[in-house]
Amino acid sequence: MVTNRKQRHRRGKVQLINAVDFYVKMRKSLGNKRNEIGTGENGSPDHISEITRLYGAFKEGEQVRIFDNDDFGYRRITVERPCVSIAP
Repeated sequence: MVTNRKQRHRRGKVQLINAVDFYVKMRKSLGNKRNEIGTGENGSPDHISEITRLYGAFKEGEQVRIFDNDDFGYRRITVERPCVSIAP
């Protein structure tokens, strides 16, 4: 989830959730897509709730890593470009 309206304790942080194992096989493949996130319906596990719970907890664990923005080299820069006018 990408947002610029973060809660105070999340500001300056990046939370990565490894949800690669949160899937169930589809009954019938859809092109190259053979996996889907479980919704909890028809006996499938509720992966959406689990991913949401991991996001809401905001704690490091087996599937969650939290980094500072500086770890990714994020910087706010201003790029100034010359004004180019086109002659009529």
